[in-house]
Amino acid sequence: MTSSPTKPLVVIAAGGTGGHMFPAQAFADEMRARGWTIALVTDERGKKYATNFPADWRLEVDAATFGSK
Repeated sequence: MTSSPTKPLVVIAAGGTGGHMFPAQAFADEMRARGWTIALVTDERGKKYATNFPADWRLEVDAATFGSK
């Protein structure tokens, strides 16, 4: 019996602003080109910048800024 090869996984956590999401997307694009599986963990604010993010799966988490009450 042989096991099927699996692609390595990179989990990218970014959110809040485009200043975090756009560099994360560039990194994800490069890792996908190298054959990696991409996972994105982001918040509600970051989700609006992630429409073209090349993630195989996504997880949205509750997050707030330090100044939030």
